[in-house]
Amino acid sequence: MVLTRRAHRARMLITLWLPNEVLTEIIRCTPQSDQATLCRVSKLFHALVLPILNREVVFIFQDNDCSCHQLLENFSRAFLENPERADAAQFTSICRSRDSDAKINIDLLLQAMKLMNNLEHLSFHDWHQPTIAARLAMARLMFPRLSFCRMMGDFSASDAAHLVAFFAQHPSITRVCMLSRGLGHSDDSESFEPQQSILPHLKQYEGRQLLFHKLATRELRAVRFGPCNQLTTSDVQTLKARIDHAFPLILSLRLLDGGLETAREHILSPLSAGIPNIRSLQLQTPPIDSSCMGPLKDMAMQLAQFRHIAYFAVTDRRHQFLDVASAEAVFQTWTAASPTLQGCCIGEVALMKVDEKKWEQWSVDEFEEQAGFSVFDEI
Repeated sequence: MVLTRRAHRARMLITLWLPNEVLTEIIRCTPQSDQATLCRVSKLFHALVLPILNREVVFIFQDNDCSCHQLLENFSRAFLENPERADAAQFTSICRSRDSDAKINIDLLLQAMKLMNNLEHLSFHDWHQPTIAARLAMARLMFPRLSFCRMMGDFSASDAAHLVAFFAQHPSITRVCMLSRGLGHSDDSESFEPQQSILPHLKQYEGRQLLFHKLATRELRAVRFGPCNQLTTSDVQTLKARIDHAFPLILSLRLLDGGLETAREHILSPLSAGIPNIRSLQLQTPPIDSSCMGPLKDMAMQLAQFRHIAYFAVTDRRHQFLDVASAEAVFQTWTAASPTLQGCCIGEVALMKVDEKKWEQWSVDEFEEQAGFSVFDEI
C-alpha cells in the first residue's frame, strides 16, 4: 500500500503512538517558553500543557517593573474565569523586593487563590504588605493539601494572632518559614489566644521564637531560630518538648550583633544543659576575624557537653577574615574536646573527618549537605 504524504505524516504523529502520560512527562522536562508554544499547537497539547504551566505560579517584582503586576492580574482573572486551571496550581510564590513600587491587587489575588484547592506550597515575600497575614486569615482561605508555607514581611506582634489563625486552619503544614523584623521574642505572647495551638505535624520550623511557643507538634527534626541573641530556659524546654527524639535534631541559629562570647554563654550553655543530643548545630554570626580566635576556642568547653554532636558550624559567608590555618587551629581544639565531631566549619573553611586520624577540607556547600543545614532556605 502506498501512503500519501498527508497519510504518512498522520501515521507518524507522536500523539498516535505515545500515551498521554508519557507526553506529559516529556512536556514537564521542557522550558516554560517551549511549553507556552506547545500549548498553541493543538487541542490535545493545550489540554496537556495548561495544567503544567499553571502548576507553578511565581511572580517576582523588582524595582519599578509594572509589567509583572499586570501579568499577575491577568493570571488571577484567568483563574476566576476558568476554575479548572486554578485546580492545577500547586506552587504559588509572590515576591516583591524592597526597591519595588509595583502595586499588587491583593483582593483579586485572594479571590483567585480561593480556587486553588490543590495548593501545596505557598510563599509570600513582601516587605510592603505586612497586612497580608491578616488578609489571608480574614479571607478564610483553606488549602487542604498545603504542606509548606513561607511568609516574610514587616509583621508586628499584633499580626501574630492572624498568623496563628491562618496556621490553625492548616494542620497539614509540615514546614514553616517566617522572617520578620517585627515579630519578636516570646515576651510578646500576649497577642495570642491563651489556649490556641497550631501545626501538630510540623517537622521543620524557621523563624523567631514567638510563634514557636504556639506549636502543638512533637515531630520537629530541623529548627532555625533568628535573629536572636539568647535562648531562655523556656525556649530550650519548649524546643525539647517539640522535637522528634527518634531523629537527630538539626538546629541553626541566626545571631544578632553581640559577639561570640554572648553566643557561648547564652546559647551554647543552655542548649548543652537542656538538649545534649543535638546532632548538627550551626551559629550564623556577625563577621568573623582574628579577634574571634579566643571565643571560638573557648566554645570547646560547651561542645564537650553535647554527647552526640556530629557537625558544628560558625558561619558568616558574607564576610570571611579567618584564614585556613587559624580555622584549623580552632578545629583541633573542638575535636579534642568533642570526639564525636565528624565535621566542622568556620566561615568558608570546612573540614570533614575521613577516618579516625585523617581530616580533609570540603566546600561549605558539601559540608552543609552532609550536616543537614542545606534544608534551610537561603535568606
